[in-house]
Amino acid sequence: MIGSESDKYGTSQRQRELLDMLKEVDAFFKANGIVYSLCGGTLLGAIRHNGFIPWDDDVDLMVDRKNFEKFHDVIDNFKGCRLEHEIWVDRIRKDDNANSNIKEATIDIFVMDYCPDNAFLRFVKKLLVMIMQGMMHQKISYKDHSLVMNICLTTTFVIGKLFPHNFKYWLYHKIAQIGCGKPQKTITGYTDFFNLLSKRYPGDLLDKISDHVFEDTVFDISARYDEYLTIQYGNYMVPVSEAERVPNHM
Repeated sequence: MIGSESDKYGTSQRQRELLDMLKEVDAFFKANGIVYSLCGGTLLGAIRHNGFIPWDDDVDLMVDRKNFEKFHDVIDNFKGCRLEHEIWVDRIRKDDNANSNIKEATIDIFVMDYCPDNAFLRFVKKLLVMIMQGMMHQKISYKDHSLVMNICLTTTFVIGKLFPHNFKYWLYHKIAQIGCGKPQKTITGYTDFFNLLSKRYPGDLLDKISDHVFEDTVFDISARYDEYLTIQYGNYMVPVSEAERVPNHM
């Protein structure tokens, strides 16, 4: 729960701001029939802490492609908030003319698309997504990468400079939908980050949604949260070491 432990990591104020935003998003989604689930560290916090992980400083939600498109259709009606895409990740932000204390807080929206059952097509799709991520990076970090990886990063980064961001964003989402013409056995967050692209979750992950306490409110989570969190984190009930408890966005 938000309190002394969050104060220890300097996240308590940000978490209160994010909780207010999440309540707004939840109400807007429900009013517009948009199905979602908490995901990533936010879902982990819900299950392990009944709220924020004390050192977490953002909120993660996941939707399937149909509900993401539904959200895109009605986002202009979401007063006080706007949808942006930084690199390839869609984020909800407060409008500039909203409360200045919370406009920098963001809620990330990750789109879950089918992984092709065909292994070769699945490999090609993942490779194309990785290339697009390299093209959309705003800067390059060469730390902890091999020489070959650094060459790939540089090459895709330079090629990406030849194209406008909106075109790359459009193409990225077209690639993410490869093989989605009919249901497949697994899904993944192709709009998630590089190190998670190999994670594959049950294809019906978002078919059944449950309620779960998060801080002082109840939000939506996948009924198959245990499978999701196990695939994502392994033994997810064991917190990371103290050295790893670092807010990533602040």
